[in-house]
Amino acid sequence: MANLDLSISKPFFVMKGNLDVDLRGDAFNVLNQAEFLNPYTNILDPASGRTPAPSGRASCRWLCTSSFNKRNGEAGCRRNTRAGSPSMWYFVGGAMSGNLDTLKSEIEDYLAREGFVVYHGYARGMDPSQMIFWDSERYEDYRAFLTVAHAVSVGMIVFHRREMTSEMIDEALDRLESSGLDPDDYRLTENRLEELRRYEGFTCAIELSFDYQSRVYVYERHAPWFDELTDIMDELEYGESGGEDEEEPPMGGYFSKN
Repeated sequence: MANLDLSISKPFFVMKGNLDVDLRGDAFNVLNQAEFLNPYTNILDPASGRTPAPSGRASCRWLCTSSFNKRNGEAGCRRNTRAGSPSMWYFVGGAMSGNLDTLKSEIEDYLAREGFVVYHGYARGMDPSQMIFWDSERYEDYRAFLTVAHAVSVGMIVFHRREMTSEMIDEALDRLESSGLDPDDYRLTENRLEELRRYEGFTCAIELSFDYQSRVYVYERHAPWFDELTDIMDELEYGESGGEDEEEPPMGGYFSKN
């Protein structure tokens, strides 16, 4: 059964100071369900026959973010869609797969329990020539990836976590302003980018990797809304380049290059 995650937020516009303020509360695994897994069955795995400790725990957090609305009131420029708009409460229910913060905590706990040495490094998706990527769409359980590391006696895992920031949205809006899109597409894209601000502070990407026999093996997970932002940036960059063919990075799109 999928965990139940809830998020509630309320945006404000502070006229004095020209600030956008967003107050958000997040609750992860609100039913506090434990996830029990099957024992390891790979006889080559030193952990064969053992049952992984159950994962999953309830947690919550409050976030308050603010940003200077530099675009509001500038003649001929875009206007922040939240500025001056009625206050609204946003409620998101169900299995919120777009939030990777729970997964991040589970991975950290699992790595500690299984005795891995964790190296907190940068993303390693920059040079694909020596990299082999895990098929996380078909096999999304990170434990299967780490079982492989166990089987080949790898003791150190490189762990990278990326957080959604306001600078990512600002960069996309700057590119949008010079994109030359027609007014309707411009307005739709601008509105969607502003909506994505609600994810500021959330984990948007997780990467696990290890080295084995001169190759780098990589497990990646991206939040769907981060993939959407990346797709928007790729499309805007493609438009600015005039549609010239460029070699695309293997994973991560635009933000993998920044």
